[in-house]
Amino acid sequence: MVRTIFETKNLTKAFNGLVAIDNVSFKLVEGELRGIIGPNGAGKTTLFNLVNGYLKPTSGKLYFYGKDITGIQPHIISQMGIAATFQLTNIFPGMKVLENVWIGVHSRSKRRWNPFVHAKSLTGTTRRSEEICKLVGLWDKINEVATNLSHGNQRLLEIAIAISSDPTLLLLDEPTAGVSPQEAENVVKVIENLSKTKTIILIEHDVDIVLRLAETIMVLDKGRVIAEGQPDEISENSEVQRIYLGVE
Repeated sequence: MVRTIFETKNLTKAFNGLVAIDNVSFKLVEGELRGIIGPNGAGKTTLFNLVNGYLKPTSGKLYFYGKDITGIQPHIISQMGIAATFQLTNIFPGMKVLENVWIGVHSRSKRRWNPFVHAKSLTGTTRRSEEICKLVGLWDKINEVATNLSHGNQRLLEIAIAISSDPTLLLLDEPTAGVSPQEAENVVKVIENLSKTKTIILIEHDVDIVLRLAETIMVLDKGRVIAEGQPDEISENSEVQRIYLGVE
């Protein structure tokens, strides 16, 4: 039986009377990679920040494994198993790649509050951090300072930090924005690999990438869901073509 792990019900968010998200309801099943697309101002990032807890809804509910998480603070949501990357790269720029990932892995360790344990003795944490760096293609850069990485590799590092907390649900907000085509392809391959073990919500400006990666696509326009379905259904939807692609 397919298991629903995340759900929104009649989710609405208004800013000073301007409705950015308007009565959005959807279910996310375990193992699904759901893409969210829409024109600028459609409400994609607002919806993303409602899911990760950085915004509180004006009305409506959010559920994670059936538990109401509406209004819960972001760090609690993270501890529950939801991790996110953002449009603006969010890393520790002055630290080495491995150290960036190590912090995330250690944050879930049972020994994280013990001040008498030396970091070098935490071999399990280091081993897992190295595994994650290999997984995202940064193994040969683990000793580089993060700020010296290319923009594409910083994106990969941010994904590595996100999965270092071993989330069940991974939220990715435009992970290929601003990177070169070759680096974007590297990011896409990492996401493809992660989708084998993680449930993912992907917001992406590149429609071709979403059509390639997503099992289900949800299209937003002016805060409302105008279409939802498999990639071939979305690409052939006349309303999507008219509103999103500008096709009459």
